Amino acid sequence: MKGTARPRTRGRWVMVGVVVWLILATSITLEQGQDAAAQWGSALTLAVIGILIPLAAGPTAVTPLRGIKRMVVRRAARWFR
Repeated sequence: MKGTARPRTRGRWVMVGVVVWLILATSITLEQGQDAAAQWGSALTLAVIGILIPLAAGPTAVTPLRGIKRMVVRRAARWFR
């Protein structure tokens, strides 16, 4: 008997959801007149964005680094023959 495949939550959409939720929570806090809390929310949102963007781009960003590493190793191998 075959089991049904569970739908998988995509990590990207979770990240987008967290960022949108933080932005909305910050704007609601600001509307309520809680400026200090809104500033912390904005800082937290920027920190999360700053962490998530490199994590999301990580696999893509590593590809050129592999090519650079390969080029350096080949040049070093030729240099030290």
